This record gives sequence, structure tokens and C-alpha cells, in this order.
Amino acid sequence: MIYRIFVFLFGLAAVIKGYPLLAVPEDQEEEMEEMQQEVAESYVLPLSYDEDAALLVIPVPQNFKMAFNGSTYPDVLYLQFIPHQETLNYWSELITICQSSDLLDAHEFIKTFKNVIEETQSLESYPNYTSYIRCGLERGIKVGYYISEHPSINPHQIGIQAPRYMELLKVKTVQADDRVWVIQYALRYDPMAITDEQHDELFQKVHDFFKTCKVSANVTGSST
Repeated sequence: MIYRIFVFLFGLAAVIKGYPLLAVPEDQEEEMEEMQQEVAESYVLPLSYDEDAALLVIPVPQNFKMAFNGSTYPDVLYLQFIPHQETLNYWSELITICQSSDLLDAHEFIKTFKNVIEETQSLESYPNYTSYIRCGLERGIKVGYYISEHPSINPHQIGIQAPRYMELLKVKTVQADDRVWVIQYALRYDPMAITDEQHDELFQKVHDFFKTCKVSANVTGSST
């Protein structure tokens, strides 16, 4: 099971890093184009099977489109969103909504995520790498946060070229009965092309998104 957890986590890190995708067969291009036109919306995810279960509400920004749907309903949710004019090969912002059914504790998951992404991406070797992790409760539900800022670089290109862009990554985990919901927001920028004030605005943009991703009471459930 530990191996499966690490494979799952490395998969998340790989997607966040925006590795070049394999060429898409021609017969799938039209289907992918149609999928990318899907309208972004809010996702409401239950945290238990109770009738009045608490909910995780995730509003996707209006200027984002669904770029990838790797879900297998009803058991697996895996969605990725990027700005309308971008692609998964070239993106400046990437939101991922997914889950873990292997590591079932929101606090342990976020700690493991931090350790794995730092190890696989050798993040601590970069002098400008910073990270922060926090575990707590939201409306009595376990949540975890991880935020980091580091060079955006494909590990397969290490030694070939120096990274030009920095990447700001924030991850939130939310405890459910039989899984952990995971929300990720990655944002890339050129540190040579922005001011300190613009840099602060990028941080605020990411934080503002996660302020909208809330654990909420189920107002449709029966009351006693």
C-alpha cells in the first residue's frame, strides 16, 4: 500500500509540473477539444454517506476550462482546469481536483505529499525553495495545507537547461469517510518579469481561491 501511495503522489507531482504529454491519436483529438469546451462550475463533494453529511464546495474560476477528466464514476474523481486560452502542455495556472483512497488521513496525506514532492523534485537543493505546511480542523473536519515556491523544472531536463520560471503551489486536503479529497492550485511566473507587488498579488490570488473552497453544512439534509 505504501508503494501505491507514493506512486499516486508522484503522479500528482508530475501533473503539476506539466510534463510534456504524449502525442494524442488523431481519432481522439476531436473528443479532447469538445471536452476542453466544457464550462467550469462549482463541485460539491460529500464528506460522508450520512443524509446530512458536510460538503466540500469547490468553485472553479469562470475563466478556467476543464482540460482533462480522468474520472471513473462513481469511485474516482480526477479533474484538471486551466485558463481558456492555454493547454496542458503550456499552462500558467492549473487547478486539480482529485482524491486519495489509499492514504485515508488528511493530515498524514499532506505530510507525505510534502516529503514525496521534495524528494522526487529535489526541491530542497534549490536555494530559493520555500515551503509551509499546516494541519487543522475546518468545521470539525480534518484539513491540511501545503504551499511551496520553487523553480518550475522538468526533472528529465535537469542539467540540460536552467529553470526560467518559478512555480507557486498550494494544496489542500479534506477528510472524508473513505477518502481524502485533494485540491491543488499551481501557478507559474517569470521572476524577472514581475515586481514585488505583482508577486504578492499572485500569492493573494492563490489564497483567495482556497478561501472559496470551504467545508459547508449540508443545507438540503433533513433536520430534526
